[in-house]
Amino acid sequence: MQVPGVRFDEFYDQAELLAWCEAAVKARPKLAKLHRLTTTPDGHPLLLLEITDRATGPGESKPGYLLHANIHPHELTTITAALVVARDLLTGHGQDEETTALLRRVTFYVVPCLAPDGAEFALKTNGSVRSRSYPRRRPNGLLQADMDGDGQIRWMRWPDPDGDHALHPEEPCLLVRRQPEHDGPFYRLVPEGEVPLYDGGPVHLSERRVDFNRQWPAYWEPEHIQGGAGDFPFSEPEMRAIGEFVMAHRNIYAMLGFHTGGNGVLRPSATRADSELDAEDVKTMRQVGARGAELTGFALFSVSDYCRTYSIDAKLRGHFTDWAYSHLGTLTYEIELGNLYNSAGVTTEQWREATPAEQDLLALDALRWSEAHDYGAFAPWRAFDHPQLGEVEIGGWVRYRLANPALSHLEAIAERCSKFIRYHAALAPWLELRVEVTSFGEVKRLRAAVVNRGELPTNITRQALRLQGIEGLEVSLRLADGVELLSRQQVSALGHLPRLQGKRELEWFVRAPAGGEVTITATCPRAGRVEERVTLEP
Repeated sequence: MQVPGVRFDEFYDQAELLAWCEAAVKARPKLAKLHRLTTTPDGHPLLLLEITDRATGPGESKPGYLLHANIHPHELTTITAALVVARDLLTGHGQDEETTALLRRVTFYVVPCLAPDGAEFALKTNGSVRSRSYPRRRPNGLLQADMDGDGQIRWMRWPDPDGDHALHPEEPCLLVRRQPEHDGPFYRLVPEGEVPLYDGGPVHLSERRVDFNRQWPAYWEPEHIQGGAGDFPFSEPEMRAIGEFVMAHRNIYAMLGFHTGGNGVLRPSATRADSELDAEDVKTMRQVGARGAELTGFALFSVSDYCRTYSIDAKLRGHFTDWAYSHLGTLTYEIELGNLYNSAGVTTEQWREATPAEQDLLALDALRWSEAHDYGAFAPWRAFDHPQLGEVEIGGWVRYRLANPALSHLEAIAERCSKFIRYHAALAPWLELRVEVTSFGEVKRLRAAVVNRGELPTNITRQALRLQGIEGLEVSLRLADGVELLSRQQVSALGHLPRLQGKRELEWFVRAPAGGEVTITATCPRAGRVEERVTLEP
């Protein structure tokens, strides 16, 4: 049975995503397992694909690599990109040496959609959502709804001398943020919806918004400091489920999250300057990230630098990369796949250097690209008699098309990202065990050398050495009946091994009859498990 292909003509909904994952497991049952981490409030399964060659051991016995996507629902192409990674792993095994070797010693955990409820809402309605929304009835509060019956939640605009938007100087269908030099006319711009408690005052979107990428525990702050933070870290069920999974899988040594802002490869930190991080870790992040930039064609940034546009300093508290590095000591990145601006030729650097007013003007590039390619990213404005607001216009940007790279560009982008992920994962530490036996009659001397053959040390980062609970190398000796240990304890904790041939050596003496057996096991959660059984000859 063939591994299912990945489609690039449209976005995946949740039913299609589940069907793809189930078909992939059916096609490669010895490589793939499908986990349901939880059920969302809307009844969708939170899916995780575990991919490894189980002939070389169960998944948790190997270094683990976690990939997550669609933490922000409108970023729908991230789902597709995650499936490309899964496809490349499943089809590459047995076909190319590098992927085959990688799956023999690394386990991948792929979460293709971390916000299933929001993703379904974004795709099926075009409504506005960050990760999850909690509507609230307030005076003049707008509740998102399809008012004109076309099945979509678009935008509403209407003239208002006190409005905070003005017409684009070259294209009146576009609005820009009001600037002092604008003469008018001015407009209000809100999502399509009803205003059940309207009293004539200014209309505002009335919902509490949670951003799952402000829900991670590192440097978390409440909502009056960090918008979208939620009640507490991991307060949303999907986030709690992924947090519990990671904490239960101590083998995870590296992580990556897909997004769709202006394209770029992002590294920690979202809140700290490089000078506040370990210098050796920053060096490693830059070196690996530089390879990511080379493979993807995207520039490398720290998250804080990426978010610092036009001299606006932004700290993202409760961010994934800070939790993954500061709390877990993993080697972690995010990749921004791009958006329609990038597809239209606007570079990330051009966007970052622009003022807010200049950024608004760049929307014309995206509009012209959509029109030239019949992409349907913008709906013409149509007059509508709103039951509370009176005469308005409904139309505007299709949110999920503007927020993602063009589908026609996605395949090449995703395949480049998949190459970087396989490179990143191949850096994992991995153990080799060498055993030598010398016989002195019934007494035998066993010498074992445990070697780290990987590009990374078994602790992964120096930050991990500061953390409690990041286990190092443990070597144990198991004796068959009749075998007596004469020296050294049966279990030895040996700390961490440096990269590339870092070694620990041990020696035991045992008394054993001919044919007695001993088993030596070396385990380090982030470097895997190796075992050798030795039959003791006379």
